[in-house]
Amino acid sequence: MFELLSQFNTILVTGPQRAGTRICAKMIAYDTGHEYVDEDSIGMDSLYRLYGLLETNRPMVIQCPVLCRHIHLLSEVMLQLC
Repeated sequence: MFELLSQFNTILVTGPQRAGTRICAKMIAYDTGHEYVDEDSIGMDSLYRLYGLLETNRPMVIQCPVLCRHIHLLSEVMLQLC
C-alpha cells in the first residue's frame, strides 16, 4: 500500500495524539522496509534527539505526533540533509 514511499529515506508521521500515527507509521515501515522509530525513542518531544536520528541518514519511519507543531522546521532540516 505504501511501497511508493520507499523512495524517501526518512518519513515522519505526525498529527494529533490518538489519531493513529503509531499504527500508520508501523504500516509504512513494514511496506517500505524502513526501520520503525517510536516517539518513545526520541523522548517524545526532543528536537535534539530527532535531529541526531536524522543525521544518521538511515532509512526509517519516525512516529512523532508531539512534534507536529515543529513540522515546518523539520522539513527545512530534512531538505538540508538530503
